[in-house]
Amino acid sequence: DTVYTVKQKVRSGFGCEDSSTINVRVYPLPIASFNTSVQRGCQPLLVSFTNNSSINLNNYWDFGDGDTSKSNGNPSHTFTHTDVASKIFTARLIAETEKGCRDTTTKQVEVYPQINADFSINDTSVCSEHEVEFTNTSSGENQYNWDFGDGNSERISDPRNVFVNNDTVNRQFSIELVVTSLYGCKDSVTKTVTVYPQPQALFVPTPINQKYPDATVVITNNSSAGPWAYNWSFGDGSTSTDKFPVDKTYATWGKYEITLITSTSNCSDTALQIIKIEPPRAVVDFKAPAPGCSPLTLNIENNSLFGKQYLWNYGDGGTSSAENPAPYTYNRPGVYTLSVTVIGEDNDIVDVIKKDSVIVHAKSRAFFDYRPNEVSVPNVPLILYNLSDNADTYLWNMGDGTTYTELNPEHTYQEAGVYTISLIADNPFGCADTFENAVTATASGSLVFPTAFTPNPGGGNGGKYDPKTLDNSVFFPIVEGGVVDYQLLIFNRWGELVFESKDVLTGWDGYYRGGSELCPQDVYVWKAIGKYLNGNIFEEAGEITLLR
Repeated sequence: DTVYTVKQKVRSGFGCEDSSTINVRVYPLPIASFNTSVQRGCQPLLVSFTNNSSINLNNYWDFGDGDTSKSNGNPSHTFTHTDVASKIFTARLIAETEKGCRDTTTKQVEVYPQINADFSINDTSVCSEHEVEFTNTSSGENQYNWDFGDGNSERISDPRNVFVNNDTVNRQFSIELVVTSLYGCKDSVTKTVTVYPQPQALFVPTPINQKYPDATVVITNNSSAGPWAYNWSFGDGSTSTDKFPVDKTYATWGKYEITLITSTSNCSDTALQIIKIEPPRAVVDFKAPAPGCSPLTLNIENNSLFGKQYLWNYGDGGTSSAENPAPYTYNRPGVYTLSVTVIGEDNDIVDVIKKDSVIVHAKSRAFFDYRPNEVSVPNVPLILYNLSDNADTYLWNMGDGTTYTELNPEHTYQEAGVYTISLIADNPFGCADTFENAVTATASGSLVFPTAFTPNPGGGNGGKYDPKTLDNSVFFPIVEGGVVDYQLLIFNRWGELVFESKDVLTGWDGYYRGGSELCPQDVYVWKAIGKYLNGNIFEEAGEITLLR
């Protein structure tokens, strides 16, 4: 301390004087002084203060940001602010002695704006060769330095990066962003992206194009190696999960999209190939009919394949566009060429011509007439007149169980009635025809005896005769109608019975009582007694001259 003596002398206006003495003690004044570790910097800015004050007992610090401290040592303080521009803080030190004397000193600390590094990722888990987008959300920055952890880097605000994982296991990449402000302040942040292995689907179908009915495709799987799952779709509804599927055979033609999906639980890849099986050319095959008789009905057996349009030509002007045409009838005999034009599924035209393949034979035409129009039974024959055409064999059915194969037969009915006569006329081709007509046989009855006959001098025959014969060696009646009872008696001029017959088909051969003695030439008397089939009784007599 220093003591000072202060004297005071006063004088009045009248010249009067007085004086006094005072002792003043003056304490020493402290000297406030300090240094800062830095004068400016990036926040949070840590500043160390070195107190260089002297004659001080107490120190009072005011950092200029609202914080204070009473420290006799060397304090440290961290400066921050939220301004977008640099901010100056005035740090104040008050040094105080024990007598309460104070000294103040200040220094300024410049704190740059705050900078915060941050970013967002659109997808933190991706498959290999996937582009990831990064969005910068930092503040206070004007420069960027990205490190994607895969050797790639970037210096723009919002970069993109394609991550590749050629392994078959997951990989993680550390993404670091370092940002710098105009004041050179830096901040950094690190985040992680997980990259899954990516299957690569690849296959080769062989062949790509073929023509039906060739329809088998060999599939070679060239996908990348790895623990992948395989899902095949062959475009026709069929699928497979085999790594190497068996050869695929398609049921029909068309375009087919073959798809392969190789996948893990996180990633997949798709490969697609389109194969084409072209429509087939028509294969034309049909059977021509066997030769037949007119009218010949043709039923075409179409065994063609892959046709979609047909035009049949029957060779007689007739046509059809049906795949399986309706039966077609040839009414005229002849030889015809059958052909078909087919448009296949591939739109190509195929013509098949079968020359002279349809042979239509003329059909026989059966027809006959007969005389008389009405016959008497049992002795009047029916004469048949065959008027058939295109025939060389015949089969007659007389309606009473009798048949003939002659051209123009004769027939004698034994009983009265109406009989249906049928004629089947046939030719070498089997083209038969049938004609029928009815005839009426009546039992009217009459006997007509000749007036003379000339016996056979060489010996009798017992009187047997053929009613149709023109031989006059036997005396017999011409009978019309059936005879039920019959008796023929021959007498000579003396009334002696020389011959007797009870069979209308047995006449007199001129010999005495059927023996070997020929009766003399003379006039004899005959008598016939009996009954016709119609019930009428007859009794007739007459003369017969035996000529020798």
